[in-house]
Amino acid sequence: MRKNKKKLLRRSIKIIHLLNSAVFIGSAAYIFVYALHKTGHNWLFIASLSGYTTIIVLFLFSFYLFAVYRGISANQNVKDEHVLTTSLPYLLFYNVSTLYGVVLVWFISFNNYTTADYLLRMSIGAVALTFLIWIVIDPLIGLLEMLLPSSRIHRNKRISQAQENRKREYDEKQKLLKEIHVNGRNDRLRWHQILESDAEELSLLISEGSIDDKLLESRVIEIGVKAFRIGGIECMRHLLFMTKKICERKRHVVRNIDYISIWWDGIGNWRSKWMEIELTQ
Repeated sequence: MRKNKKKLLRRSIKIIHLLNSAVFIGSAAYIFVYALHKTGHNWLFIASLSGYTTIIVLFLFSFYLFAVYRGISANQNVKDEHVLTTSLPYLLFYNVSTLYGVVLVWFISFNNYTTADYLLRMSIGAVALTFLIWIVIDPLIGLLEMLLPSSRIHRNKRISQAQENRKREYDEKQKLLKEIHVNGRNDRLRWHQILESDAEELSLLISEGSIDDKLLESRVIEIGVKAFRIGGIECMRHLLFMTKKICERKRHVVRNIDYISIWWDGIGNWRSKWMEIELTQ
């Protein structure tokens, strides 16, 4: 129940902020139009000018919404550091800034003005008070909050916690990489023991046999299937690596060893791009 009430208050503040923003933009636009009209420009000129500046106004309004995001944001990650400026009463005070200007003009207006002049004064009051609260008072209060000992303690604690979290994530990644490396090395050792005789046989078949021999091709494929069943593509690569090493050790000049990769084409997802295969131990 309490959470729902708090969520409702946050939503209400968002709506108030949007209404306050609309009043602020409307007041600024009214001052601009009033000033142009007083300089002697006709309404047709003002309308055409506003049409050309629509894109600029929309861009500035978007930038303005981003700049005052703190006033509409429901999530405050530093509530402990800014107890006052993140409280609901302060956010309400912050988001009705245009109202103060309108009320102030209402009380200090002693003369009888025309409707246009009266709206002008209320617009100036709304813009001026909004500027004063958002650009001067609010940053000043936030700065004073940051200087308080309790705020500094919470900020240091938050920074330390963030550093610890980054260090823990880094350590976990390093541990995972180490486990992968160890598992890969253990797999290669196991494959080496299981497939050593097959690698010897492959080196003999490919160095002494004829590539046109169908029995030779069949036996090479059979050994490749065996390696795939043991450890997949990586096991097949390791077997091919072992075969090449045996040929190098025995100084066999084997020009057709790459036919092994070609004949293995189609086993699992093995493809005969033997020139692109990097065999590393």
